[in-house]
Amino acid sequence: MVHAGRIPGLVVMRFLKLEKSGILRWLLQFEGLKERLLADDLFLVKVAMECGVGIFTKTAVKYERRRENFFNKIDFRNLPHVRVDSYLSRGGGGFWLNS
Repeated sequence: MVHAGRIPGLVVMRFLKLEKSGILRWLLQFEGLKERLLADDLFLVKVAMECGVGIFTKTAVKYERRRENFFNKIDFRNLPHVRVDSYLSRGGGGFWLNS
């Protein structure tokens, strides 16, 4: 397919670059994610920015509600998994990656 010109050379080069990283190689096994990673080289940056904004806004709301008790109620937990939620939608819709 590459020789027939159906896959642009830039996409092939991006795929080979992603294959060098163990984590990115693991992510490439998921079809939808592979398409996004190959189509947009800034996709992971955009996801990280969205997560950062979500964490910041959620923390700001919690601080606004608790004010003087905010630092007294901080709770750190060591969990055996990563949890990603949609904080802005009431329906939730998250996924968990167990380690």
